[in-house]
Amino acid sequence: MTPMRRLLAPLALALLSAVPARADLVPVGGRVVKATWWEDGDQIAVNPYGSTNRAMSYGVERHPKARVNVAKIKPSETPEEEFCRRSFAIRSGTVEEWISLAKWCEERKQKALAARAWEGVLERDPANEEARKALGPSGLKEVLRRNGRANPALGELLKQYLEAENPATRHILLDRMKKEHDDALPIAYLERARRSGRRPRGRTDDVPLTLRSKEVKGKRGVLYTMFVPGSYDPLRATPLLVGLHGGGAGGKDGSEVTGNGPSAMNFYMEIAEEHGWLVACPSALRAPWSAPENEPFLQAMMDELFLLYNVDVNRVYLTGHSMGGFGSWHWGGEWAERWAAVGPMAGGGCPGVDRFKDTQTPVYLFHGTDDNVCAVQDDRGAADRMLKNGNDFVYTELNGVGHGCPPEVLKEMADFFEVKRLAVGRGKAFRRSDEVRSSFLEKYPAKLLKEEIAYLGDPEPPDPRATAAKPEEERRRLLAEIDLGGGAAKEAAAKLAATKDADAVKPLSARLAAAGKVGDDVRAACATALGGIGSAEALPALQRAMSDEADAVFTASVEALIALGDRAAGPSLLKALDLQGKRFDEKRMGAGMSYNDYEIRCGILGTTVRGVAALSEPADAVARIQEQVVKRVFETKILVPKLERADMYPERVRAALGVEVAKALGRIAHPSAAAAIARMRTSFAGESSVESACDEALKGPPAPGSAPEGG
Repeated sequence: MTPMRRLLAPLALALLSAVPARADLVPVGGRVVKATWWEDGDQIAVNPYGSTNRAMSYGVERHPKARVNVAKIKPSETPEEEFCRRSFAIRSGTVEEWISLAKWCEERKQKALAARAWEGVLERDPANEEARKALGPSGLKEVLRRNGRANPALGELLKQYLEAENPATRHILLDRMKKEHDDALPIAYLERARRSGRRPRGRTDDVPLTLRSKEVKGKRGVLYTMFVPGSYDPLRATPLLVGLHGGGAGGKDGSEVTGNGPSAMNFYMEIAEEHGWLVACPSALRAPWSAPENEPFLQAMMDELFLLYNVDVNRVYLTGHSMGGFGSWHWGGEWAERWAAVGPMAGGGCPGVDRFKDTQTPVYLFHGTDDNVCAVQDDRGAADRMLKNGNDFVYTELNGVGHGCPPEVLKEMADFFEVKRLAVGRGKAFRRSDEVRSSFLEKYPAKLLKEEIAYLGDPEPPDPRATAAKPEEERRRLLAEIDLGGGAAKEAAAKLAATKDADAVKPLSARLAAAGKVGDDVRAACATALGGIGSAEALPALQRAMSDEADAVFTASVEALIALGDRAAGPSLLKALDLQGKRFDEKRMGAGMSYNDYEIRCGILGTTVRGVAALSEPADAVARIQEQVVKRVFETKILVPKLERADMYPERVRAALGVEVAKALGRIAHPSAAAAIARMRTSFAGESSVESACDEALKGPPAPGSAPEGG
């Protein structure tokens, strides 16, 4: 659509804001246009696309101040959106600020919003009589039955419940909450909150999927990166942002995926901490995001997150950049009924904007004018269709940013999302719901509840009268959890390793050997458990895995052999290093190599080198490391593409392997090791991290009996 060529109604000018106004209803050429506007010298700039970024020029009209009457301009924000914006602004505010917000709601006859504001007052001052009176007997009773911040006595019992390890203690606390406070929180809610409170805060990269991990499989695992803000409270429903990474197909055969969840998370952590949002960034199983393999993964991840974290179901947002922008358009439309808002960035325009209009799904759209990777035209077309269609959306387009995503864009998107809520209903009867809906209180189908019990644990506390499991029962239980694969297998392997149960070696070894019959994630977990148990009986199975085709199984088996510490594995590890050198060469494409293949093969070489250095004969270890790694990788020029937007830095991968090899050589007590380190150092002139590692390694191996260093 061409920029508007209409004049604003000729009227006198009133005082204008120094920053762009929120989307207002502006009289333009005899009709009202929803737009943002700001003062620009002796003119008024009007942006019909709703962007608050003054650097945007596409579609922006400028009109003489003398032709504008600010008194005729009306805000387009709904009372619910304004409430959300105001409450976010005072989230750490005083009692007086929340009282003022409550009265603002009452003046506008927003009874439900006023009740939420008065509850906010009680959270800051539980004895506040004005709030108690405003809520009334029934409203006050409901708040005090479930809100531990407004009812400190209940809050203390809830705190004790979340911290209690003993099931009998939790039953006693639950009885007290019911008796003393008529507690309205069901036991499943409390147990999910207790489980959630034990999960890591901050950022955790590459979390393996647990729910449905027996059915959902990926070549490199099924992983997502998670961010939990410092403000997260497992007893309070919290917004969730899902961020899809950029990239594309990679690897020599195109089966790998460029980009991943950790690279995407770099975009969102700052806005998530500020807004108090959970963030999940999955790593695609196949590029592009619309590939069928990704659907069961995304569905399982969403279900898992709803069970592991107290998510506000009415505040789940989707965004993504580049390939993730295309993915946001795709899954935003496919699952429009799930998202409170969608934010495609630097992707490709969506042909079905009617879908977002019908489901009342707001869209924040961004693209760079000078994007030379994904051209701007498709997203411009989508923005123009949404403008014509009357969608709830913002389109920001900036020049000079290329295929990037500036911080001010992420901030604008976050501010836009902050006031948006899910529209619920059927057909054309969708309506926005300002209700706070805890995922811990959702009514789930029986199948999902059975899966929760099987994969994540029973959301009911154990019977305090139950007797402790016998060793053989505990072994069977942990083996069954390993058979689930994914996150369940990883956790069970660690628990089984801690038991040092030698009777588990045989069943674990059998699973490890069952390539093609048992999932690779299960087999890798078995190798990890065998290494932790530390029995020499595991040696044959782990040695056989040195020729395994599955990278995850091979790597886990090498690490298990290192943990086992049996030098009888040395010859097998030398052969394994030869094999990995060959596999490295197989990924070559002339003088070059795909970044994905380079990163994967270098990582595996690093692990294998550690095993060789720890367990092989010293002279053989040095010779093999020089031949298979120093010559092949460090002294041979390999052209690997660099792509900053996908966090692809081959020099960083090479340096990481260099540090690993230097440390490994430094642990080998043989005269040839020093010469190998010095030779390797020349390949990394100017690489401070590797030079430092080489210098440290040249000091010689540690004292006899020291454990080999882990990676």
